[in-house]
Amino acid sequence: MSSKNPGRREELGRRFPALSMKSDELLSVVDPLAEQILALHQPLVNRMTRDDVKGLRRARDLSPLANEHPVIRASLDRARNNEPPSCHPFTMEYYGEEAIREMEQSANPYRRKIAEAIRMGVDPFDSLSLHSDEFPSRVLRNTGRPPQPRFPKGREYTEQDLRDHDRNRRYYDGPHVTREIADADRLCELDYDRIARGGFPAQTVVVHNAPNDVGTIPYPVPLWTTPERVLLLAWHDPETDRYAECWHCQEWEDTGIRWLMMVSCGATLRVLPTCRQCRRRFTRDLPDGLDYLDLDDRSFFRDGWPDDAYRLV
Repeated sequence: MSSKNPGRREELGRRFPALSMKSDELLSVVDPLAEQILALHQPLVNRMTRDDVKGLRRARDLSPLANEHPVIRASLDRARNNEPPSCHPFTMEYYGEEAIREMEQSANPYRRKIAEAIRMGVDPFDSLSLHSDEFPSRVLRNTGRPPQPRFPKGREYTEQDLRDHDRNRRYYDGPHVTREIADADRLCELDYDRIARGGFPAQTVVVHNAPNDVGTIPYPVPLWTTPERVLLLAWHDPETDRYAECWHCQEWEDTGIRWLMMVSCGATLRVLPTCRQCRRRFTRDLPDGLDYLDLDDRSFFRDGWPDDAYRLV
């Protein structure tokens, strides 16, 4: 900072305290909330180096040039501005004390859980909380599993295949195996509770669906996963229905949308179903800088759902 104008320097120091700090002072300042926000917007992920050694790197932004294209920019504006598909907030005021007490005394544990959430001030029907029950089990997350040998005839690995593989991994030998797996599963359960109760910020994948954003689905990103992995797991069943309408041009494809454009927007990964015609146009206008998930590509599941460190670069 220039010292030619000390008055200006003092003014800036008052308005922006960090400008008047020395480097060692800056390094000593730790704000837990700021650290969480930075971790959400600039997460560290494991990637394999050229020497086949895992190393932490900043996650790559997906579709970094999306805003350079006027059509995609308009699509993103519509995605950001449309209200998410949710119902009216279910609060104490909505139900009333008497109804809450009836639910608390209900023999149905689901109704008791609803009452507990409302008492805590958490909407039990919030769209993000609802989809937290779709969290993948630990074995489907990033557990260091390398790509596996392929089965004949293109058979895909099942969750049971992966559990069998984990039990037989060399470093799992010994009596501590059961305890370590149980501890890891418990961490996954706690992570589910964290999101379901709205306790901490979390990365989110939002799959947008036209018209009028009805059917848009938000998926929380749990421990040991990445937004891309969460999106893949949402379509792990090849029979899962695909979106029929392109988010960009609102045209329908009778066979279902094959391409899902992925755009990083801070802590949110926005996913926009993209028809063949729009994808051809975007590729022509921007040969690089856009990222898609191809729903016809089943190599991830045929390779044994490998850790993202092996899959993403």
